Amino acid sequence: MFGKMKVRAEAYKAMFGSEAGKYVLYDLAKICNAYSSSHVSGDPIQTALNEGKREVYLYIMRILEASDMDAHKRYIQQVGNEQLQTQQELDIYD
Repeated sequence: MFGKMKVRAEAYKAMFGSEAGKYVLYDLAKICNAYSSSHVSGDPIQTALNEGKREVYLYIMRILEASDMDAHKRYIQQVGNEQLQTQQELDIYD
């Protein structure tokens, strides 16, 4: 059992440890509502859909954390902050 978990963790670490993988993980965090509420008032179906997407991201992060990916998480947060600032700058043109 632990052998399979280690192989899985190493595969995820290899996938999401690259620069491209870090960008993909950031994108998944955004589209999966990883850092925001999944609740949609008055719409339990959309809430369930949102929570399902969020759970996928959290599953990936649990595996990466098992591989000691704290530095990776900090990178994702940094990229997220930079992209949020860029998006806010672009929003002024809308």
